[in-house]
Amino acid sequence: KPFQHENRWISLDVVPQAADESFETVSPNEWLLQTVPYSNAEHVFRAAASGSEETEHLDLDPQEPVFIIERTTWLEGQTVTHVRLSHPADGFRIVTRD
Repeated sequence: KPFQHENRWISLDVVPQAADESFETVSPNEWLLQTVPYSNAEHVFRAAASGSEETEHLDLDPQEPVFIIERTTWLEGQTVTHVRLSHPADGFRIVTRD
């Protein structure tokens, strides 16, 4: 069963070579880590009702809850990428330890 739906935007102004990448053999995340450094990142964690794309791609009931991680990265003030990662809420958790 699918465990994650990824919706990603990559700035072609900052990373023009992404336009020629098929992402068939490497994920956009891995490709970006190998290709473009970033100087800052922001992560937002939240829960929401699933939308139509998440319902379809994650095999969920309409409005079933999803856990969302949104990440934006910048390189010297320019946005490199923004991604929304959605997961079925019943199979996801975050643990932190000090």
